[in-house]
Amino acid sequence: MTFNKDYYKNNKQDKDRLGLLFYSNIIKNYFIPKNFLDYGCGTGFLLKKISRINSINKTYGFEVNNYARIQAKKNSSKSLIINNLKKIKENSIDVITCLHVIEHVKDNELKKIFLLFKHILKSEGLIMLATPAKNGLGHKIKKKKWIGYRDKTHINMKNFNEWKIFFYKNNFKIIKSSSDGLWDFPYNMKKNKFLILKVIITMVFQIFTGKLYLKYSEGESFIFLLKSK
Repeated sequence: MTFNKDYYKNNKQDKDRLGLLFYSNIIKNYFIPKNFLDYGCGTGFLLKKISRINSINKTYGFEVNNYARIQAKKNSSKSLIINNLKKIKENSIDVITCLHVIEHVKDNELKKIFLLFKHILKSEGLIMLATPAKNGLGHKIKKKKWIGYRDKTHINMKNFNEWKIFFYKNNFKIIKSSSDGLWDFPYNMKKNKFLILKVIITMVFQIFTGKLYLKYSEGESFIFLLKSK
């Protein structure tokens, strides 16, 4: 599958969306970023939100797709949109977001990416990752119909412990883990009715407060906050 205009449109990534408000609120709540990188910035709507944070000095968006890079430049004119991380100075970035990117990349390439992350991050810099939660609640409810399986470009999905081991081997540790909740409606409410309702209510609080209350297993995606070992 080609990452073209149709891909972004079909996956509802060509416009601003509620999930990006959630991620921007997490950043406001847990970080005080000065120099920020969104790795796999897509069409740039998260960058647009982050560039408005008072503490921000510079925002970078990394994107290999030409269509998305053009759109990101339009949607976040204050950001520098690049396709080569070597354009960023060593030890200069406070926060990197990498949202729903790593499931599209095989491990051998991911290792190279994490090495570059380590190179450009400040010593106390942090990474926020989001990726489909294999064996999470959404996966367990929908099984083969789970949303994580619908995108054929998802070639690298792991459960929590598999990601934990991967991060550790690549010199990062998890300092916080959570989930985005259940948003791929409808769900079969015959089983786990009260758990599903609890997750959905908590998810709403998370979106608007930016505070991570849900367990990593309670949704469609893992959310990881990582720090260099």
